[in-house]
Amino acid sequence: MANWWGDWFEHYHRSLFFSEHLPLETKFFDAYSLPARPPMMNLICSFFMKLFGNDFWVFQITSVFLNSMAFLGCLAILRLYCANFRFFSIVLLAVFALNPFVFHNVSYTWTKLFSAFLVLEGLSFLLNKDIKNGTRYLLGFGSLSLGVVAHYSAAIYLATACILVFLLLFKNKFSFLRSLLPACIFSFLILASWFGWSIATYGLKGTFSANATVADYAAISPVGTDIQLSLLDSLSTVFGNILHSLIPWPFALQFQSWMKQANWLGELRDYLGLIYQTNLIFSCGLIGGLLLFYGLGLELFLAIQKKKLANLFLYFLGLACVMFFGSAALGLSGIAYFGLSHLSFQPLVLLALVFLVRIFSVVTKYVKWMFLLGLIVDFLLWILPQSIVQNLFFPVSQNGGELIIDASFVGLLNPLAIASMKLKALNQLVFLGDLAANISSLLYMVLGLFLVFLVSMMARIITRPSLTFN
Repeated sequence: MANWWGDWFEHYHRSLFFSEHLPLETKFFDAYSLPARPPMMNLICSFFMKLFGNDFWVFQITSVFLNSMAFLGCLAILRLYCANFRFFSIVLLAVFALNPFVFHNVSYTWTKLFSAFLVLEGLSFLLNKDIKNGTRYLLGFGSLSLGVVAHYSAAIYLATACILVFLLLFKNKFSFLRSLLPACIFSFLILASWFGWSIATYGLKGTFSANATVADYAAISPVGTDIQLSLLDSLSTVFGNILHSLIPWPFALQFQSWMKQANWLGELRDYLGLIYQTNLIFSCGLIGGLLLFYGLGLELFLAIQKKKLANLFLYFLGLACVMFFGSAALGLSGIAYFGLSHLSFQPLVLLALVFLVRIFSVVTKYVKWMFLLGLIVDFLLWILPQSIVQNLFFPVSQNGGELIIDASFVGLLNPLAIASMKLKALNQLVFLGDLAANISSLLYMVLGLFLVFLVSMMARIITRPSLTFN
């Protein structure tokens, strides 16, 4: 899907780098050196690959498990604000199970959702006032630093947290030093474990210029020139990235050649998949995305009514900082016309899903039923057809050195998906779906029963009287 179609293989190759001790000069996709992406998730995957073998399905299971931990991060945030945790954790589980954005990023073997889990864990520590300041800052900034070692986009959340904590504590210098100094040292040691080794091995330039965003910026810069963007151009790029994260991509991009396929249902599947994946609003679902606006208005109204605008201001300041820093960092390589929801804004999407659970608790029963219906529609529109296609076996043959997919299957895929299938065949990889092909019907039945159970539990919660969030 889109220009990240091959990331699944790159991260498998990176995990092989650690499990097989490949040469330090190894290039991934013949383009990126090791420092282009931080190694934490690849290191964890390589540990299990060393135990159980270097097969892709081992890497796949480990990646899915690590990405699924994002649910625990959301639970940690939910627990801070929810009195009826037992009931609303079920609502959150249903939202996760039926959300296309979550399905995509859990099943796709890249590192962003695992990093988002660490970001949410860090935020849950920082926001938990039941923990002593020194301890919560130590755990909070430590988790955020681990997030950076999993994916560089977590750095914008670490920077935002530093700014907000500084604003809250700088008046009391003693409290500032006592609470933050150990946390700063701990965070430095975590970051130094990766950056220190990388700088010692690849050098300062090799470490920081290898990052994909910096490399893309260098690629579009004329050789021998130093591009100096005006302040207006820079701000235009930043706000352009934010705008493209909020509007569905068809309003910003023309039909792309790699989207074309013979089957119109497959084309529709990819269109919707990209909207769910790349749009900050509709990543929460078709109905859930619209409910976000109601929830934001409600929070503003309640803050004014209870005279708690200061707390709301801090939340919005944090949101503004994250969106500005994230858009500025990715803006080095120009405007991202697909937005940043699938990149640096993944933790924001997860926070929005938790926020949806809060909104669910205060709306009328009619709106709750609409929300549940929206979750089911999201599942039927994208998750179900996508999971079926992902688990199909695509016969690939070789003709004169060229890999060719059976013509009867080509119509189900766009050109980039076909390229992924060829990459799989070229490297003789076995996916988890291949191993489970003989019991796929049984697995679908078990998953179907689980989803029916979740929906029925949601229905019981909707009809339950006097169930409040706080």
